[in-house]
Amino acid sequence: YTRAFAMMAIPAIAISIAVLFVRNTTGGIQSSVYVLYLHGIGLAGTSIGILIGAVEVAGAFGGLVSGQTIRRINPQWTLVVATAVAIAIVTVTPLLGGVYVLLLLAQVLRGTLQGMVQPVLFSIQSRSVGRNQQGAVVGLRQTMNRLASIIVPPLVGAAADRWSIDDSFLIVGGGLLGVCVLLGLAVRYAPRLEL
Repeated sequence: YTRAFAMMAIPAIAISIAVLFVRNTTGGIQSSVYVLYLHGIGLAGTSIGILIGAVEVAGAFGGLVSGQTIRRINPQWTLVVATAVAIAIVTVTPLLGGVYVLLLLAQVLRGTLQGMVQPVLFSIQSRSVGRNQQGAVVGLRQTMNRLASIIVPPLVGAAADRWSIDDSFLIVGGGLLGVCVLLGLAVRYAPRLEL
């Protein structure tokens, strides 16, 4: 673990791991207040399941376009911008007025963006460390995945308890978008990656 976390001294690894953590927070939001919100506005279980599944289906498409995207845009900017937009999309859920078509389109767009980010993350990480460190970077990535899954649902739930479910989307989303701004500043001053 010490050696794995020491890899965070490499700017590309630090940025990609931070983006990974923030990217995975949308899953924590979805597995907690998102489902409660949809149930609260009267959607049936099947309709909610379709919305959740739409993210995964769209994610497969997003993975297919990631290579073309990073040929045109700096991979680190791709990570930050796509993640920020995905967070904004899940954050505005209460503002969509419960219109199912809008909810579905939001999920498809979010899934596409998140699917696009994943191969870019893997590519940046694999090119930033040596062959003998590949397993450690995968372990670091998995640790951050789990950490996001552990931290975000209680955080969003606490915001919902303190204010409301609708407000929790905006409060937590606003904080996460603030983190994306900081990541954008880090990308601005980090060395450019060529993939």
